[in-house]
Amino acid sequence: MFLIGEHLFLTTDMKARYNAHKNHHQANQDKLELLSQQKQFTEEKYLFLLDNINQGFCIIEMIWDEEGRALDYRFLQVNKAFERQTGIKDAVGRTMKEIEPAHETHWFQIYGEIVKSGQPKRFEAEAAYLIDGWYEVEAFPVGRNTHKVAILFNDISERKRAERLTREFTLRLEEEVKQQTRALKESQDLLRATLDSSKNVTQVWQAIRDSTNHVLDFKCVFTNKLGAEILEKALGTELLSHHRHEESFRNYLQIVETGRSVSYEQAIVVDGKERWYDMSLVKLHDGVVVKGLDITERKEAEIQLRTSNQLLQSVFDTSLIGMSVLDAVRNEVGEIIDFRVKIVSKQHERETKRSDLVGKLYSQEYPGIKEAGIFDLMLRVMKSGQPGQMEYFYTYNGFHKWFSCMFVRMADSLVATNLDITERKLAEDKIKEDDALLRGIAEAAPDMLYVIDIRSMQMVYGNNKIAKLLQRSLEDIREMGAALFDQIVYPDDRAKFDNNINMLRQTGDDEVKELVYRLIDGYGKLHWVQTRRTVFKRDAEGHPTHIIGLSLDITEQVYLQQKNLQLRLERSELEKRQQREIFMATLKAQEDERRRIAENLHNGLGQLLYSVKLHLEHLKPKLDDGLVLPLLPLKQAERLLSEAIRESRRISHELMPSILEDFGLQAAIEDICEQFSKTVKFECQFQGFHEKLDKHIEIAIFRMVQELVINIIRHANATKGTILIALSQAWVTISVADDGIGFGKPSAKRGIGLNTIQNKIRLLNGSFEVHSAKQRGTIIDIRFPNKKRTNT
Repeated sequence: MFLIGEHLFLTTDMKARYNAHKNHHQANQDKLELLSQQKQFTEEKYLFLLDNINQGFCIIEMIWDEEGRALDYRFLQVNKAFERQTGIKDAVGRTMKEIEPAHETHWFQIYGEIVKSGQPKRFEAEAAYLIDGWYEVEAFPVGRNTHKVAILFNDISERKRAERLTREFTLRLEEEVKQQTRALKESQDLLRATLDSSKNVTQVWQAIRDSTNHVLDFKCVFTNKLGAEILEKALGTELLSHHRHEESFRNYLQIVETGRSVSYEQAIVVDGKERWYDMSLVKLHDGVVVKGLDITERKEAEIQLRTSNQLLQSVFDTSLIGMSVLDAVRNEVGEIIDFRVKIVSKQHERETKRSDLVGKLYSQEYPGIKEAGIFDLMLRVMKSGQPGQMEYFYTYNGFHKWFSCMFVRMADSLVATNLDITERKLAEDKIKEDDALLRGIAEAAPDMLYVIDIRSMQMVYGNNKIAKLLQRSLEDIREMGAALFDQIVYPDDRAKFDNNINMLRQTGDDEVKELVYRLIDGYGKLHWVQTRRTVFKRDAEGHPTHIIGLSLDITEQVYLQQKNLQLRLERSELEKRQQREIFMATLKAQEDERRRIAENLHNGLGQLLYSVKLHLEHLKPKLDDGLVLPLLPLKQAERLLSEAIRESRRISHELMPSILEDFGLQAAIEDICEQFSKTVKFECQFQGFHEKLDKHIEIAIFRMVQELVINIIRHANATKGTILIALSQAWVTISVADDGIGFGKPSAKRGIGLNTIQNKIRLLNGSFEVHSAKQRGTIIDIRFPNKKRTNT
């Protein structure tokens, strides 16, 4: 009865300590798993971003001379755009002077200063011997004392040359219009800065007429950087006399005479590479405004769409243009009667306010496409295989807007792009009525555009997107002055907003400053905004007075990233909770099985052997006809039974060590050493035993030491052994050593005991190391976190 009560008490207390150990262990496992997933997610995003940006990227390591001067640098890592930006192939592992011995020394000096100062730097510098041009560079140190620098760069050679031409054009333009009003001059300055910083082609061609008013030719009176690239720097030249573009002349003549706009796509070779442009021609007085949007990326995306629906959806979701894939629906004779929506982009869902279009019939959801001629265009594209494009005014389904659509055939489907061009159409109408070309272009811009007088912090110009976001008229915005930013800039971001303005007050020409901050709209809703600003105007002393900026609302992207991270964390938490439950159930099953076996040995086999021993003791030697019964076999049997009883008690004690429960871990380990001292002399050492450990941790330590001691007895042929158990605030350290025969290279296939110990250490997030050599003994070091003390 005493044994049964003792085991019941042990069982209850072990369960309580087991649950405590389970909670401590799983908390640590959860943190490690979360950190691992966050690290993997960050690395994947980092590699994907580097290989998909247009900027060149590399990491270099500086090389110094004996006096500590920057002498050269070696390339350690490059992205896909690196070769396109530099023309250098197989750069990794090579130094810059190996690649281009005449490379300018200022590059080495600048990067050396960044390493020594530990501060990032943004600059523009010439690379005459490498590309005969200029680079725009953002460089920053990598780590501390690594001599490594990470570099983002763009080839701005064409921009530099265009800037020179632009300055020449500006001088001529200012001479022609200096007698005009100040308002017109400000409009021209704003137009010039906007067009020069735009990535779109913009040119103006003026008609040349004879005495009878017939158009003889067209003269280029304005061109921006991209326009100069496309038409070979045509500023001041005549279309026919210089370019021999008869087809372009006919298009320009038709626009001047009819007033109708023309749009088309055109492939043009720029710097030896083919690029695609969406060209739009609009009449301006007695001339033509030529605008071109670089759609090369969209063209490349369309090619990729043909090979992978998964990649297609990824491109769709990152596009700012409404896009969709439509599968042809045919009747019994193979005629196309409709199209079924297969994939839609996020932007398309936002524009239509519909998230249920997939699987629906296109003409049923948008019945106006047949009357607008869109359905006929779709049929022509399917029949000819040639891309088709058109602009149309759509007044169905609650829409009253202009759109530009394009269809590209992909097998038996269409890839459709739909761009809201309502603002552009309105701007074109306004251009026809007056000479407000600047404001028309600004309103057609896809982002928020504004001009700020940084002397008074007054917004002197803003496009309709800003007015719509702030729910104020442009007049009210101008009248509010500096008070506007006190209301719309989120308070926590005001410091970096002002710091960005102050940086612009000190920048040189053509420097662009970027900023991401939060803005409060007219309804009190918070928006994340990404803005790019540059100096637009300076005073007579060269100090900046006005800046121009473009801003993009990235609120939805930020919220989607936050939601995605939250979902990942929730899923990770669920998986870890399941693993914890499985682990704790396994531990409980092991302890229950040990208890059952110990009870069977003690109460079953042990009692049976003791009973047999009692019966043997009743047998006494007797005399019979002068003969004596042999005593030796009886004594031998009695000795063997005593050994069996002691062995069963020893095994039962090892399975359920009561001394561990009664006197603690140190006493239990000392008991192990004492039990086996007849064979091997063990020395036990303890450090840091100031408080009791978690019950399950003590059991785990006891089992591991017990297994290692038995291994020494059975296999080591040792005479001495040492057991050291050290507890610190954060770690539990176990070291078991012997002076036995040892072994050479550890076998990959270990015994059950060592494997069991190694599995326990892995679950405890610890380390297991074996150091051994033949005839030099063995040392086994175990180390795992002291969870109870760490959590305390």
